[in-house]
Order: sequence, then C-alpha cells, then structure tokens
Amino acid sequence: MDLQAYDQGMLYFFENLHQPWLDPVASALTMMGNPYPMVGVILTLACLFAWLRRYRFAVVILCIGAAAGGGHYAIKRLVDRPRPDVIWRQGDLPSQPSFPSGHAMGSMAVYLGGVLLGAKLIASRRKGIALIIA
Repeated sequence: MDLQAYDQGMLYFFENLHQPWLDPVASALTMMGNPYPMVGVILTLACLFAWLRRYRFAVVILCIGAAAGGGHYAIKRLVDRPRPDVIWRQGDLPSQPSFPSGHAMGSMAVYLGGVLLGAKLIASRRKGIALIIA
C-alpha cells in the first residue's frame, strides 16, 4: 500500500467535509494537544492527585506523560514518515516527520489516563463509567 497516496486521499476526503464554522473548534482542540498545555495538564493532574493523597496516581500520570513524550519522539525517528502536502495548506509544513501525531498520541495517553485514574476516585461506579464515556 502506498502510504503517500492513502494520506492524500484522506486529506482530500476531509477537506470536502470542511466547514468554516468548525475552524475555531478544531484550533481549540489542536491547542489542547500542544506540548505546553499538555505539560500543564500533566502537572495539574499530578498536583491534584497528590493533594488528594493519591501519590501513586500522581506518579502514574507523570509516567504516562513521560512515556508519551519519549515514545512519540522515538517512534517518529524510527519510522521517519514524510508529511503529506496539499495545495490548500495555509502555513509551512513542520520539519518533523508525520508519524505518529504528537497531538493524537499525547492527548490519548494523558487525557485518557487522567480520566481513567479520576474514575477510580469516584465512589459511584456508574458515575465513574459516565466520566470515562464522556
């Protein structure tokens, strides 16, 4: 399978779904996966867990963040997949390889890890499951 052709096809597919009113939503969601906000979320969760005297949870969320960052860096260097380019892009392409997405990998690890740990703190099983689903 030609990954470049697959990337191009997916980019064109999603461009056809583009709605201008979703741009601020996409920008806000993207920002939540940037390195500085992610570090802020990790440290906030670690402090919150420590304040609640759940020291293991604090250490776990710090380890999740470190593993996501280190794993992301290592896999990017190992795979070295070039970024696809499209004619409608509005800025320069980042110099880093495209895979894996740091936003996707970091967000999935940290936010899901935080939610799963937080759900363990909730006494009601139903409320914990509702938090995970949300």
